[in-house]
Amino acid sequence: PDSIDWRKKGNYVTPVKNQGPCGSCWTFSTTGCLESTIAIATRKLLSLAEQQLVDCAQAFNNHGCSGGLPSQAFEYILYNKGLMGEDTYPYRAKNGTCKFQPEKAIAFVKDVINITQVRPRGL
Repeated sequence: PDSIDWRKKGNYVTPVKNQGPCGSCWTFSTTGCLESTIAIATRKLLSLAEQQLVDCAQAFNNHGCSGGLPSQAFEYILYNKGLMGEDTYPYRAKNGTCKFQPEKAIAFVKDVINITQVRPRGL
């Protein structure tokens, strides 16, 4: 098919989340993408820790509640060996100290490729 609406296919998309007053939309788009990708591959829907990205991804040119980029968030997840779940690193809608515990990571990124132009073969 030309397109698939995964919301209508089953349990592949987490419910809408609220970023509150924090400018962390970049974390929610990152986790939403990764949550659905994992669900499509494994049929297990996880809720991932946006707060980990807010607190820990500054070395990758992200700025917590002051903004960031999903591409850089994926780089952070790749190089820091994973992302924890929302249940073990809950969202607080404010900047905080990084509390990442690698042994509690439940989602991982194997590689990151940035596609700069929309080309069907590139996707």
